[in-house]
Amino acid sequence: MARAVLTISESELLDALEQSLAKASGPKEARTVKEIQEDTGFSTLKVMTALRALQKQNRLVPCRVARLAVDGVERKVPAYTILPSK
Repeated sequence: MARAVLTISESELLDALEQSLAKASGPKEARTVKEIQEDTGFSTLKVMTALRALQKQNRLVPCRVARLAVDGVERKVPAYTILPSK
């Protein structure tokens, strides 16, 4: 039995990947640990401790966002949104 051959152009593949990445992006207000650290001036340890405390209070919403790495490649990295206190 012959196998069906799927033909897809390079541009179709790139368009599909781009659409997939766009759907996977987190909310615009989400911040990475590094971004929170830069915004607040706190150490990484302090930021992580605060995030863990917020997580215990069910106020932390983790997601993955695209950020440009040092090598110039965009990668998905963990980021967080903090819900308001009740």
